[in-house]
Amino acid sequence: MNTVRIAAVSDVHSPRYFAEFERSLSLLDTPDLFLLAGDMVNRGLIQEYDRVVNALEAKLERTVPIVSCLGNEEYNEDRMELVEQTRHMIRFLEDDAIVLEVAGREIGIVSGPAPLDRRSKTTELGGRSIRQRFEQRINRLSSLIEETAEKASYTILLMHYSPLAETSSAGDELLFSWWIAEAMMTTRPDLIVHGHTHSATHSRIEIEGTPIYNVAIPATGVITRIHL
Repeated sequence: MNTVRIAAVSDVHSPRYFAEFERSLSLLDTPDLFLLAGDMVNRGLIQEYDRVVNALEAKLERTVPIVSCLGNEEYNEDRMELVEQTRHMIRFLEDDAIVLEVAGREIGIVSGPAPLDRRSKTTELGGRSIRQRFEQRINRLSSLIEETAEKASYTILLMHYSPLAETSSAGDELLFSWWIAEAMMTTRPDLIVHGHTHSATHSRIEIEGTPIYNVAIPATGVITRIHL
């Protein structure tokens, strides 16, 4: 079976972190697939995405697929413009999935709902009951994972926020957040890639056989390389 070489990164939203991204990109062997886990710009400045695209275009061949989810720094009202602006190079997923042929293998990528941007003064519940909103989220993500796993030989869950319970830490038992755990009761992805967590002490952990990578460059200092 062919090895699939994945490069993944997120949280490139300051001059320091973008410099680390550029430096790591210059040293990177060309991957088969590039994943962006959100927060590639700062405070909704979507014009900053041009520098990300230019850096990727200078390094990668056009045949390398780039798939991204949205972070909380990609503000709600700018997301449609951002998707349109970068569609020639980047495929954005929001509560959606895609199956790609990569290095001779069918790789499925699933993305959960995009987070609210950091300025939001409203709760994520949007006035609906907690149970109703989370049941919808759980059912949607569960269906996406299950449907994608039926089509693909390998399924990746790409999300901005960490899928772990907030109480999980290096010294405690690691657990999935309750809604992620429920969404994966029927079918579990083969790999989870996320960002957002800047101060993590471990960039890779495993829960019940599922590898989970935190690819936030403030935590890793480099673009993360994953081999399937």
